[in-house]
Amino acid sequence: YYGISTYDYVISQRINKTVNQTLSQFSQFSLNYQNNSSSKQLKSIFQKVYYIRPILF
Repeated sequence: YYGISTYDYVISQRINKTVNQTLSQFSQFSLNYQNNSSSKQLKSIFQKVYYIRPILF
């Protein structure tokens, strides 16, 4: 928190919130379809999520 402006802090919090919402949505998706999916398919879903993350920054 120290060393950055309030604006930067607010923006970073907003981005983190968006990332968390995206991750939780994919978590729900994974739980809903867990019975129909192999762990390999779930792994690829989460790899896609983490691939998307840097673009948000």
